[in-house]
This record gives sequence, structure tokens and C-alpha cells, in this order.
Amino acid sequence: MRFTNRQVRENKLILKNNPRAKDLRDVLITVVLFVLSYAPSPFGFLIYLAFIPQLHLYTRHKWPMAFLYGYLIGLLVNLITLYWIFFYADYGFAIIVTGNALQFAFFGGMLSFLHGKNEKLAWFAFPFLWTFLEYARQLGDLAFNWLNIAYTQSYYLYLLQYVEYTGYLGVVFWICLVNITLYYVIKTRYRVSAMVRGTLIIMILFLLPLAVGILKLNETPSAQGISVAYVQPNIDPVVKWERDFLHENLSMLLRLTDSVMVTQPDLVVWPETAVPYDLRSANDNLNLITDHVQRYRYHLLSGAMDQDAAGRYNAAYFFSPADTQFTVYRKLLLVPGAESLAYFPDWMGIDQSGYLKAGKDPVGFTYSGLLYGLYFNGEDWQVS
Repeated sequence: MRFTNRQVRENKLILKNNPRAKDLRDVLITVVLFVLSYAPSPFGFLIYLAFIPQLHLYTRHKWPMAFLYGYLIGLLVNLITLYWIFFYADYGFAIIVTGNALQFAFFGGMLSFLHGKNEKLAWFAFPFLWTFLEYARQLGDLAFNWLNIAYTQSYYLYLLQYVEYTGYLGVVFWICLVNITLYYVIKTRYRVSAMVRGTLIIMILFLLPLAVGILKLNETPSAQGISVAYVQPNIDPVVKWERDFLHENLSMLLRLTDSVMVTQPDLVVWPETAVPYDLRSANDNLNLITDHVQRYRYHLLSGAMDQDAAGRYNAAYFFSPADTQFTVYRKLLLVPGAESLAYFPDWMGIDQSGYLKAGKDPVGFTYSGLLYGLYFNGEDWQVS
């Protein structure tokens, strides 16, 4: 469909004279930029622009309306990005989506409130505010960090090496700095000196982490590393839990592990819940694994389900060829709505028997005299 110049002018006039249309435009642009920034999309760089339409939107409104628009953005981003959880978490999906949308809502409301007090204060506070909200979202029984904006940079290894010193929050803060600087450049585009200043800041923001990345990735390792092989079978996540498939599941894992033994790995890693049952109650299968580890002389880290009188746990087992015993780590931070159902009293009548228990203590694994920590997805923020 082709638009005439007159139609284009009329559409622009409608947008200019209709505040709600401008609001809807900024909401939709924000949602598209956020959704396309997350892997497996290759467009992680779009997160550098994703906050700009939000800044335009929130600063046009008082804080209550900015809060509501933020919540709408959060709902749409979570619904679209996490849609697949719906097929596994039932009403837990609603908890995840509605709860995580609050991050955008608080951000919109607080930024609008600060902007009403002092515009410069709002721009200065923006990176700190969003970084704080990313951190706060990881706390408590409703913690959920799968949409942390630092994950959008997973393909840009040369830009990420400073994370060794700052943690993921450093990446979050850096993304916010890039956004607010680009916003400044756009806002001052008719002032040459301001545009030049903003452009120089953008260059510095990218060149500094890039320089760190080049240096780090070209370093000669100071110590001998370990050889790691990762085994990932292609199994339907629903079929994997069926009782009739349990033996075939383990056989497939062992066959795939056989295929990587030509590389003589020091450590083999199986995925989370690779063994979807309590190994300690299945001695035959447990013996198959320990015999395999001792025969090929490698260490094995496998996801599994663990169980005791209190309930079931999402766990990891670490096997060593030097010992038939194994170490067990039970996941500390569960995924709300999918693995746990927090804050629902018994009188509500919601069946929680299918949900998991959280572990009590962090557990490390010893290899070659060194202690290694372990975490599942969603727990990485806890590692120190």
C-alpha cells in the first residue's frame, strides 16, 4: 500500500494532535525494542535504544499515569517474551507476568515523579533507578531475573569482559548510560556543541569496555585450564518425565557421553533435570552412572531431582572417579509460579503438592584442589 504525501501529512497531524496516539506509539516501540533485544534474536544492540521512547512517554505524564503506562509495557514485554512458560506453569505464568511487569511500572512512576521535581535529577537518577530495580527484582520468594537486560548482550563477548569486575549490574548500568546519552544526543540535535559532546561520550562508553575485552580475550592463561564437554540430548521436555521413557533417557545420556570421550574431558556436564527422578531411590541407574564415571575416569555434573521426607528438590549431583559417593546441591532460588508458589495461604485451596522445595545451603564441588560453586538459571546473581 502506498501513501500519498497528503495522507502522510494528515497522519502526522493526527499523531501530533492526539496525545493518546503518541503514547500508544511510544508503548509499542518500547515493547518491540525490548522483545527483539533478547536472545535468540541477534539484535541485542536494540536495547541501547529501548529506554528512549519510555523517557519520552513518562515525562509527558504525572506519575500515576506513568506508572500505568509502565505496567502496560511490562505486561506486554513479559507476555511476548515469556509466552512459552504458559504451557508449563499454568496459572503460575500469570504470577510471573503480572509480578515482573511491576518493575516497568515502578520505573515509570518514579522517573515521572523525579522529572516533576527536577528534570536533571531525573536523568541523573535513571541509570541508578533501573539498576536498583534489576537488583531488587532478584530478592525474595518472587525473585525472577530471566529478563535482566544484561542478558541481551550475551553475543557481544568483547564488550562484556568487564563483567568480571562489576558483575551483571555493571552491564545493566552501562546499558542505561548508553540510553540516556543517546537520548541527550537526540534531544540536543539542533545544538552542535551538545551533539558533539554526546557523541564523544557514546564513543567512550563503547571504546573503554571494548579495550578491556580485547586485552582480556588475548591474555595468556596463567594456569592450566580444564577440558569440559557438555552433553545436551534432543528430548521432548514433556516426554522426558514419562515413566516409560526414564530408562531410555539415561541410556541416551550415556551414549552421548561415550561419543565425547575421544576428547578426554576432565568434566562432563549434563543439563538441568537431565535425570528427572531421585537417583538415590534408583540404585540400578545410580550404579550405571558411577560405573561409567569410574571406567572413563572423568567428573560428571548432572542435573537431577532429589527427594527427602520434606519434599522434592531441583538438584545437581557431582560424581568423581575417585569415589563412589557424590555431592548434592539443591537449588536455593526457585522460579516463582513454575517451581514454587509463594504467598498463597492454605485457605485458598490451591494445590501446591506438585511444587518444589528450596535448598538450605550453598554447596561447592572440589576438583584438582579447587572449590567450584554451582548455580542454576535464576541464581547467578547470588554468586560472589
